[in-house]
Amino acid sequence: MVSRLHTLLEPIKPVPKYLKKLASQKVTAHPIQTYIPHLEFTSRDLTAISQGLTNNTLTINTQPYQTALLRQLGKQTLLFRLYTSTIFSGQRYLASSPYEIKNDLGYFTNDWVIPQVMRRNGIYDCCVVDDRLVTTERIEYERYLNKVKEVKDKTAIGSLFTLIGLVKVKYGDKEAKQVCDKLVEGKRGIIEIVQEEMK
Repeated sequence: MVSRLHTLLEPIKPVPKYLKKLASQKVTAHPIQTYIPHLEFTSRDLTAISQGLTNNTLTINTQPYQTALLRQLGKQTLLFRLYTSTIFSGQRYLASSPYEIKNDLGYFTNDWVIPQVMRRNGIYDCCVVDDRLVTTERIEYERYLNKVKEVKDKTAIGSLFTLIGLVKVKYGDKEAKQVCDKLVEGKRGIIEIVQEEMK
């Protein structure tokens, strides 16, 4: 009995180096934090971003914001950056017909582009699908899976817009522009993906 108590009261030995290494590998950063490593996001920020179709109240710099408002702000910011980087970057659009401009806009604002950008950059799977938005009726499994994919893609779009809106409010226009530039012109960005699709 005494020896067992003595064993329990022994001072804690230093953790071996190989165990320290294993422990540090278990802690992984959130995919969004990895994608934009120079900005810090709280767990509430990341939760709000991942729930791209849900409206929550998020406190940013001591002010309450509805995530629906952040989404709208993010959408306007990204689309402005996208259009000024592509279709309206030069004077070519002045000679384009309304049909050509509409066609060009369609390529960049198509619902498949943003989810594809998020997939390629490893941030698609952090989006959380709200089960209430999938279905309330009994449907066959294949239709159910298609519905889940459709809702997840829409959630991903909402998540990205929420992210940009949050960055704009929390860190300012300059940081929001940098994030948009990365999404639009960066590697695995919107322009690269659209160009691949047009080949």
